[in-house]
Order: sequence, then C-alpha cells, then structure tokens
Amino acid sequence: MGAKVMVFEEKKIVLPLTFKKLSKKRFKNLNMRTIYCRIAFLLMVILTISACRPPEEPTIPLPTSICILTQHHEVPKPAINILIKYNSDTFPGYYQPVSFYDTLLVTDSNGRICVSPVPVGKHWIIALGFDEHAQQVLPVFGRLPVYIDLQNKPKVDTILYLYE
Repeated sequence: MGAKVMVFEEKKIVLPLTFKKLSKKRFKNLNMRTIYCRIAFLLMVILTISACRPPEEPTIPLPTSICILTQHHEVPKPAINILIKYNSDTFPGYYQPVSFYDTLLVTDSNGRICVSPVPVGKHWIIALGFDEHAQQVLPVFGRLPVYIDLQNKPKVDTILYLYE
C-alpha cells in the first residue's frame, strides 16, 4: 500500500490511501465532532464536581423560648421595645445602637412577648419605652439576664419590671 501526500494550509501531511476519499467538508465535520465531544466531556466533569458536595447538615429546631411580661407599677405596659443580645456575659448598656443587638421586638397590647427558638447561653434582655398612664409621659427601661440551658431551663417565662 502506498501513501499519498496532501497539502492542507501549507503543511505536508502524509495520509494513508483510506483517507483519500475524505473531502474538506467532511474533514471539517470531524473537527466539529471533536469540539462537541470536548464540550460534552467538560459538562460531565462540571456536573460530577457539583454533585460531590457534602450533604447539608440537618437542622434540629431548639425547644427553647423566652416569654416576657413587661410591668411598671404592677401594670402591664404595651408597646415597649424589647432588645435581646444573645450570648453576652456583660450588660450591653441602654445606649447602644439598635444594630448592636441581635433581636428587636415590640410587646403586644397585653405587654407580652415570646421569642422562640433561642440559642443556649446567657442573654441580656433590655426594655425601653414610655409610661403614658402617669401624669406626664415618662421614659421607662429595664434589663434582665436570662440563662437558657437545654437540660435544666429550656423555657423561660418571666416578668421584666420597668423603672423610671
């Protein structure tokens, strides 16, 4: 069997006789087929890598809650701002910006608020508002440290006394 020399793009390529009948159009299709195979291979690699992520950890809801009744002079106070700072050993103070605290809530018309779930640890609850039932409108505030423990104290239901 002999070989025929063909010239493509000014390069000499030696082809066996079996490739003699290939036209330029068919040769281009062969290159496109190679490109499609490479694209398919890359897609398979990307899908394989994305499928190899570790599974997400299941989240278990904590059975913890804090319920608070705000009172001033033994009268429940509605519309009191409740600020909660989670996992803090020291009192954060009354004059921190609201963004410093982890949760901001407002008591209902009965002066109650409940938060659930709450992380385990020591938290500070700060109450800020106004007493409108006095002869003049007075600012009232209060604070309360709360300990949440899954074994001994997962739920806290308490009164937060406000003072002037």
